Formats: sequence, structure tokens, C-alpha cells
Amino acid sequence: MLAAMKHSFTGCVAVICCALSLNTHAQFSTLEKVTSLTSLEWHENSPVSVNDGKFRYGIPDGEWRGYYPNGQTKFIRSYSADKYQRIKQEMRKDSRQIFTPLAQAAKEDQRVFYTVTSGNNRLLNHGLYMNFYPSGLVKDSGYYVNGLREDYWIEFTDNGSFRTAGRYLHGRKAGVWTLHAADGKLLVLTRYSRKGKVLSQKKYS
Repeated sequence: MLAAMKHSFTGCVAVICCALSLNTHAQFSTLEKVTSLTSLEWHENSPVSVNDGKFRYGIPDGEWRGYYPNGQTKFIRSYSADKYQRIKQEMRKDSRQIFTPLAQAAKEDQRVFYTVTSGNNRLLNHGLYMNFYPSGLVKDSGYYVNGLREDYWIEFTDNGSFRTAGRYLHGRKAGVWTLHAADGKLLVLTRYSRKGKVLSQKKYS
């Protein structure tokens, strides 16, 4: 178990470094539940203003940022218009010619694709995904690949303390996930299968 934990935390290093760096400057599952930016967060009538966002083929593309009223960054999203179109095309192919997990799931139920991409908003997450507290501290951080959460994700409390960390595989939790107290003490260690099923869980007093 210690070896598994060590491997898990080693994989978190890149995401942790990115999150902690931003904290310094600023002084979780089925496919249907994978979250993405809603229209209210980037339409012009939203209380959250967004700039640095661009469209390609009329589809959100590249890095988008949202801001709190005080100008503090609220979120960072990365979208891909090319990936959106390619996955839609892949969904129309024979099952033997489908390779992306999202397209495979959508082939069985197209509602999966439209849920993940926020329907008519056509938001396909691909790349860095971060949320921030109003104070500027990082709330959570991770990466999407072809619309689904992948690899290591990390979450912090509003005072900057380490909260949770673990790995996603095609939008589902996989491997070892940890939950920590405000002082950093390990509270819960949960092990998931590659399909997101809980295999074991240990709680620490």
C-alpha cells in the first residue's frame, strides 16, 4: 500500500507544482458527471466576466479565463474545437473505427457527449482545468483529454491546505485517492478499479 501511495503522490507532482505556484503569486464519477463550463460563465450577460477566450469554427477554443467582480481569476479552462469536431465525426463511424473513450461511450448513448460538452455550447475540455477561491488561492487543478478528466488531480481547502489527490482514467477515478485534514494528516485512502469501482477504503483516526 505504501508503494501505491508513493506512486500516486509522485504522479501528482506536476499538478501540485502548478497549483502551488499560482497560490504563491495570489497570496470528482461517471462520464455523465464530468463537469464543464456552463453558458452562464461565458455569455456576456453573466456576472462573471471572461476575456482571453476565442472561437474557432464558432466553437470555444484554446484557453479561457473567468474573473470574479474584483478582477481575481475564478477559473481557467482549455477547449479544443478540433477535438470537438473529430469526436463528433468519430461517433458516426463503425464501432471498430472508434478510438476515443468519449466517442465510444457516445456511440452507445449520444446524451453522454452532449452532457460532457454542455449541449449547444459545444465546450470540449482538453488541457489545463483550474478553479480558484475569491482569495486567489487554487481550489483544484487537473487536466482533460478529449473531453474527459485524465491523470492526476488535486484539490485544496480555502486556506491553501492540501485536501484531496488522485488519478482519473477516461473520466473515472482510478487507483489510489487520498483525503486529508486541514493539517495535512491523512484521513481516508480509497482504491478504485480502472472502471471507477471502489475496491477498498481505509480510514485513519
